[in-house]
Amino acid sequence: MNCELDKITVIVNGRFHAFDYAAELAKQNLLDRLISSMPYKIARKYGIERNHYIGLPIFEVLKRVWRIIFKREFSPILYSKIFTQTALLFIKKDTKYVICNAGCCKEIFESKKLKNSVKVLDRGSSHTYANIDANRMAAKYHNIKWVQNSSAFVDRELLEYKLADRILVPSDYVEQTFLEKGYRREKILKIPFAFSFTKFEGIPRKKMERELVVLFVGQVNHLKGIGVLINAMSIVHIEYPKAKLWIVGPKNSLISKLIFKQEWIEYFGILKGQDLVEKYLKASVFCLPTYDEGLAIVLLEAKNFGLPIITTFNSGASQLIRNGEDGFIIPVGDHEILAKKIKEILENKEYFLQQAKFNIDMQEMTWEKYSDLLVNHLYKL
Repeated sequence: MNCELDKITVIVNGRFHAFDYAAELAKQNLLDRLISSMPYKIARKYGIERNHYIGLPIFEVLKRVWRIIFKREFSPILYSKIFTQTALLFIKKDTKYVICNAGCCKEIFESKKLKNSVKVLDRGSSHTYANIDANRMAAKYHNIKWVQNSSAFVDRELLEYKLADRILVPSDYVEQTFLEKGYRREKILKIPFAFSFTKFEGIPRKKMERELVVLFVGQVNHLKGIGVLINAMSIVHIEYPKAKLWIVGPKNSLISKLIFKQEWIEYFGILKGQDLVEKYLKASVFCLPTYDEGLAIVLLEAKNFGLPIITTFNSGASQLIRNGEDGFIIPVGDHEILAKKIKEILENKEYFLQQAKFNIDMQEMTWEKYSDLLVNHLYKL
């Protein structure tokens, strides 16, 4: 590897996928520093050494304390400014490449000390305007009140897009939302997320009977289309009275009334380890009718467990699924089409389960390969 690539700094507010590829960069001696709001114990789990990590957990404490005391979220724009300005203090001026997640880039990209650095914005979800449109559409379907970020925060994100040398995105869907807003394809750096094999490492996969179950895993909120799925299952249940909908994930209080409405819905909350594995192994189809997603990691998990998938193009999964073979890509917000596709899979369960086993080689979707592609792209800049 060219020695010019020995200084890459990654900045992320939180954890997300940045820890996965930063860990691979560290293995290749290409990581200068990973700067995050997470404590070092999180980085240690990824094998990142202390001298390559700057943890700023005070920001996580700030968000939680503010939530408890004031019963609302800390101002996103103020939080982003303070976090980014603090992170900037720990970036070496000779860092050749700087990668930071959207919303936490402005002060870094504008810094004079980094004027010679290549600046990459990591955007895990769609263009901010597309994200706003998706939230509005989902809120309307679910009949809830959704409050978007301030126009000042939106303007901040738009400026970050402009300042970035490249915008790192995970899917065709996210790339499309930028192209539709007039961004040059050359500015978009598309690398699909990888599958984290370590999450299920050491957990036995017992052969289990596939039940008449539709599985959902993720944030239980409007943007994930949970109401669309429940309405679809209401239709499915007429022909398949024994079919169940299993819901796994943290719920949003705004739509919690939907969750326990029908006896065929089972809500499990947050599951991990063997409990989560068993849900993947017992279900017959995985559904994520999301309105907006960069590339849903749960789809990679479902694929890894051999489940046929029904999702939207907005999930970022168009390159994972052979439409009509091991799953379906459906329109956003259409519970009637979703119900039709669920019934089609349940009617031909063995065929779709068999097809799901052979679609994609999960061994090819590693964070090591992700980081190799990232480095190769950076080298060309």
